[in-house]
Amino acid sequence: MARLIGKRALVTGAGRGIGKATALALAREGAQLVICARSESQVKETAQAVIGGGGTAVSLGVDITRDQDVERLAQAAVDVFGGIDILVNNAGNYISSMFLDYKLEEWRDLYEVNVIGTVRVTRAILPMMVAGGGGRIINVASTAAKWGAAGQSAYNASKHAVLGLTRSLALEVASQGVRVNAVCPWWVDTELIDDNALSSVLGVPPEEVRSTLAKRSPIGRLITPEDVAELVVYLSSPASDALTGIGVTLAGGAILI
Repeated sequence: MARLIGKRALVTGAGRGIGKATALALAREGAQLVICARSESQVKETAQAVIGGGGTAVSLGVDITRDQDVERLAQAAVDVFGGIDILVNNAGNYISSMFLDYKLEEWRDLYEVNVIGTVRVTRAILPMMVAGGGGRIINVASTAAKWGAAGQSAYNASKHAVLGLTRSLALEVASQGVRVNAVCPWWVDTELIDDNALSSVLGVPPEEVRSTLAKRSPIGRLITPEDVAELVVYLSSPASDALTGIGVTLAGGAILI
């Protein structure tokens, strides 16, 4: 039985990878979707896939680093569905480099997208949830939010901030029926894995980056977007009502925290 019938969900960064898989998974469970991404053409393809499967989706080209874009996104959610019950803050960026090689612009970009973008969208949607008596906010973080890693200090710092936000906001809104959690996946097999950049960090040729990472996992593979999507569905469902303020590690045993 579909677990999210009658629920209205918003997924950012839904044009590809984790966001697209999440949109499709939520739709299969009965949720009506507002989905967005910077690439309008990609997010339209996701919407078409949802609709082709019998679901409901409205897509918008949105840059979460722009106030006016997020305001337009929130207004669309109100105009089309009357509000949002489930927010999946998935949009993010990944840049790897050794600390002294990171440019300050790259630090700013990672924080503007991964942290401030999450804050911006949450500020726009949270009042709808409070007014409606509850909701779910799921932030897509990373195992990088829980440990240190050479060659990605800026990225790790941004994801630590996302997890800190998750924990603090969860305590503020728990009594209002809003649950706030984070998903912390290990390496996910998407386009964000930069084989060339990680080649020097791992000390292997670019074509061996993914297989090298897979060998480091006890389950012998990378995490898939669908793995993440199924966890998001659970955190969106009534079954997860007792969970809030946590970052769920999804790492195939590679990280046990």
